[in-house]
Amino acid sequence: MGTVDKALSLLDYFSESRPEVGLSDLARMAGFDKATVLRLMTSLADRGFVEQNVTTSKYRLGPALLRLANIRESTFPQKASARPILQRMSEESGETVHLMLLGKDSLETLDFIETKAHAMRVHMDAGERISLHASASGLACLAFMPEKQTHQALSGELERFTPRTLTDRAAVLDLLKAVRQDGIAEIDQGFEDGVFGMAAPIFSSHGAVTGSVGIATPFTRMNEPFRKKARSIIQQAANDITRAWGGIEPQADIGGTAA
Repeated sequence: MGTVDKALSLLDYFSESRPEVGLSDLARMAGFDKATVLRLMTSLADRGFVEQNVTTSKYRLGPALLRLANIRESTFPQKASARPILQRMSEESGETVHLMLLGKDSLETLDFIETKAHAMRVHMDAGERISLHASASGLACLAFMPEKQTHQALSGELERFTPRTLTDRAAVLDLLKAVRQDGIAEIDQGFEDGVFGMAAPIFSSHGAVTGSVGIATPFTRMNEPFRKKARSIIQQAANDITRAWGGIEPQADIGGTAA
């Protein structure tokens, strides 16, 4: 791993539930020695990507990231154009809804709305990366990737998040066949205990999968009437966001996917 990769990888350890991290904890989580982490964090701080709390000396994300995020959103307003669609999904489903962007080997949370209709609901963390093999959102993307990309994403050891997580590569690939045929991925407590997830892919202007939109609900509220309703809501939202982003859905007979 190069120096730039090491430095950027440290930013992944920050989240809403962990907004500040100390030097020792960063070193432990990253598996680097403290001297290396100090050098990398000093460089990131010099560029404004992180800053230190003057009271605790812990690191937190810096203003440079906000500036870059604002540039991204102003030039390609994905979040703003999709927000009304997410709001509609939230109102129609009464559950937590989310929009994910596909990264190199995981999903990044672009936006989400936690329902206020129920006291017991699925909570999300804006800074959390979502696994591809263990989540409905990830499976929705994997099913529509080119075959080579899908196999590469599943080439390493598949992490187990819950007792229900699929960690067998062949089993995941087999599941993707049904996802591609159906257009919607479902997973019961694969990424988080007690959570049933459903998601559909979103496509770019070239017909390539670029992310997903979905609904997360406590598994105790999942039943067949809600499942049927949620699938309709998700599919409509995926179609609407794809169009809002200037994307096109791939033809049904396009080959070359792992599914």
